[in-house]
Amino acid sequence: MARINVLHVLRPAEGGMKEHVLSLLRNCDFWKYNLMVACPEYGEMTRELRNAGATVFPVTLKGETNPFTDWHAMHHLRQIIQQNRVHVVHTHGARAGLVGRLAARQAQAPVTLVTVHNFIYNGSASWWKKKIFARIQRQLARTTDHHIAVSRALAREIAAVEKIPPEKISTIYNGIDLRRFKPVVDCHRMKKELGLNLRAPVVGVVARLIPAKGVSLFLQAAARIRLYFPDAQFVIVGDGPQRNQLEEEARRLNLIPGTVFTGFRRDVPQLLPLMNVFVVPSYSEGQSIGTLEAMAARRPVVATRAGG
Repeated sequence: MARINVLHVLRPAEGGMKEHVLSLLRNCDFWKYNLMVACPEYGEMTRELRNAGATVFPVTLKGETNPFTDWHAMHHLRQIIQQNRVHVVHTHGARAGLVGRLAARQAQAPVTLVTVHNFIYNGSASWWKKKIFARIQRQLARTTDHHIAVSRALAREIAAVEKIPPEKISTIYNGIDLRRFKPVVDCHRMKKELGLNLRAPVVGVVARLIPAKGVSLFLQAAARIRLYFPDAQFVIVGDGPQRNQLEEEARRLNLIPGTVFTGFRRDVPQLLPLMNVFVVPSYSEGQSIGTLEAMAARRPVVATRAGG
């Protein structure tokens, strides 16, 4: 029996979206599905996708709006879909959902799926941009076979704003592999490695360092906590375009020493047990994989009320 050709389409991603797609790839039956991914060449992400068993097609799909690169990416995707006889086009995120579905429609792909990972309509974009985007989404929804939302809050939003019938939306929550959080961790050794005081409490966050994740808000809260708990330490795990700005803010708030920016780490399950409190300061979350991981590590979680 011939395998079903599935093409996942996504923009550059380092957080929950990447982990979501990797989980889909690792848990699919390779005897039934031929798995492909179209995404930008993005270092670690591309390597992980290939290691998960997918054929990766580099496309110039960026996170921000750019009519020229979007048109080029759409044209390239259409060629990939036609040349590889793709049966199912599965897009992830707003930008990939827009460009990928247009390409799928042009290439007459038999099935088009969309997974909605994040809130769009409560963001910082101007009202008229949101209105135009919603109108485009309504048009694309007509030729989309099904929508998957990672939380009920997201499902309600797209149903209300994009006028999608309930029968065309399913809520499938993010999941994590609990086995990664079972090993015993030598917390003293890990604290020494990070230069932390062995006895003082640690408050941590794991996030991509972008405005939507609210790490600046976390630092402002940390400065207030220091007034009452002078020994408190803070750990920020993750990287991103805001890193230099956030490090400067930490210095300005007199949080250094005592605040550690670890950069990107692959050993998050080993870092979580160091944290006495895990914080999710995001302004918007579809469904936070970081929160699920902290709960799996039995850490108390303090989170903003940010949707999913």
